[in-house]
Amino acid sequence: MNLIFAPVFMTFHKITDLHILQNGGTLKGFFTPIQLKKHFIELDWATQWNFVFKKTIPLFWIPAHTLNFMLPEEYRILFAALLGVVLGVLLSVASLTAKK
Repeated sequence: MNLIFAPVFMTFHKITDLHILQNGGTLKGFFTPIQLKKHFIELDWATQWNFVFKKTIPLFWIPAHTLNFMLPEEYRILFAALLGVVLGVLLSVASLTAKK
């Protein structure tokens, strides 16, 4: 699942990040349609491929999700929420890496 879903999810997540940046994080921007094609073309594919796809998915997300589904049911949501925080940090690092 991570090999198919994760690249699509991470790419869409980056596109929504670009949309938020373009609109300054405003409420008006929230209701503005996302220009998928424009953001897809603007995406830094070198960072997306070399950092996100080749490093974070196989070295972090696959082991993290494996661990998550090994946990008892009552801890999975908490662990998934923590993974969401880590996702934000990873995307921030990818963004800083792209700026260099």
